Amino acid sequence: MPKIIVVGFDGATWDIINPLIAHGALPAFETLMNESTWGSMESTMPPMTIPAWISMFSGLTPEQLGLFDFNKVIVGKKAVETRLVNSSDCSGSLLWDILSRRTMKSLVLNIPGTYPPYPIEGHLIGLDFTPLERCTYPFELEQLLTEKHNLVLIRENQHQFLKGGKAALDMIRKEETMVLDVAMSFCRAYEYDIAVVRFGIPDHVSHHSLDENVMRECHFFMDNLLQHIREIPCEYLILVSDHGIKKGEKLFHINTYLEDMGFFSMGTRERLREFGDKAIITLGKRVVGETKRLGTEHRDFTSMETIQRKKSAAFAYSAIPTQFCPLYITDNSAREAIVQRLKQCEYVKNIHDVKCQDGPAALVESSCQIAARPGKAHIGYQPRWYHDMKGIFLIQGKDVRKGHHIDCSIYDIAPTLLHMLGVAIPDGLTGRILEEAFEESSEIRKRIPQYAKASAHERNEEERVKDSIRILGKLGRL
Repeated sequence: MPKIIVVGFDGATWDIINPLIAHGALPAFETLMNESTWGSMESTMPPMTIPAWISMFSGLTPEQLGLFDFNKVIVGKKAVETRLVNSSDCSGSLLWDILSRRTMKSLVLNIPGTYPPYPIEGHLIGLDFTPLERCTYPFELEQLLTEKHNLVLIRENQHQFLKGGKAALDMIRKEETMVLDVAMSFCRAYEYDIAVVRFGIPDHVSHHSLDENVMRECHFFMDNLLQHIREIPCEYLILVSDHGIKKGEKLFHINTYLEDMGFFSMGTRERLREFGDKAIITLGKRVVGETKRLGTEHRDFTSMETIQRKKSAAFAYSAIPTQFCPLYITDNSAREAIVQRLKQCEYVKNIHDVKCQDGPAALVESSCQIAARPGKAHIGYQPRWYHDMKGIFLIQGKDVRKGHHIDCSIYDIAPTLLHMLGVAIPDGLTGRILEEAFEESSEIRKRIPQYAKASAHERNEEERVKDSIRILGKLGRL
């Protein structure tokens, strides 16, 4: 049995969970909350799925990691290109990398950003944002998943996600059931120090339906999943989410604003809008074979090929609208003018400088959601679920305070887990140990934290990159 089980619900928020608990609709969540310390967890800026999960288990910011979106944006002299983020893009060590060097075993199940898989002590299984082939380490696990856990069914029905509606929702339920089955089977069959298991809901549901009843049904299903997870023996159970979700409709079309200010140029704006939903499918197939449950009808991908690179001093790029949008400045001589114009815009709340060699120049913050895709005006309206900064955190187990409330940051998870496992925390991490979640008399709270130089935790980057390239090559993705 694992000492610690971390369960992630992508996009979960107390703003939806608590009202349902008040109506007696989520008994597993209610029981667990009464036995635990819990609160809101602030996500990354921007609150994007892949950077957020990687930040959670590294303790590093998107700026430190060089990850700001689902995609890496490569600004060349003649063109701007994008590709899906993969595991070799992460510039820091993750929790399971650090544990592996101490021969401590991890189960890493369905964590975005871990494809292509690479060697760890334990098992690494990628599902979301993968082609569902060559997505495990060790590689022979794929055969086990195929024979005993319906991997073939999930793989062969990926087109259902692109249809949307009931077909997509049914497929989501089947895959989350598969994740549960794998988690329970592996935790019973193998010895782990920690098991990290992520379910893609409610986020996936939010990209396919605005119906409140559908979202409630999703949470009933989440409660059922949680009830089963609690059957796995462990010392500590932790619930997390990478971000929250909330409904909204107001959009700030930032590239339209930049275009009107003379800093951005498209070959044809209408061509961009027509291309938008197709871009993610083309990009996804190019990188991972099949686009998997990315909800194209709600994504905000921009065709980089339509940007007039030589005439654009800046552009904004984001896979989906959030209140934060990466801004890329390609003409440094115009930087001050661009920033000043944006500060004068009534829809811009703040501009956060970014110091990252391969990243954006800044993150633009707005009081509404920022859409990278140009629109007919600076402001548009589209009802939808949006990513929110408030995720969830909960910890239950030995010597954990019961009924205690604590708010934290997504960066606090990695140092807290390392401390709980008695492993030295690398310097340079942004977060802190959530020691107040434990009783004052507890061994974990009394234990003096140990720290180590980050270099002591660095993985063999050359070996990992070679392994990733080898896997991509076998899949014909290079």
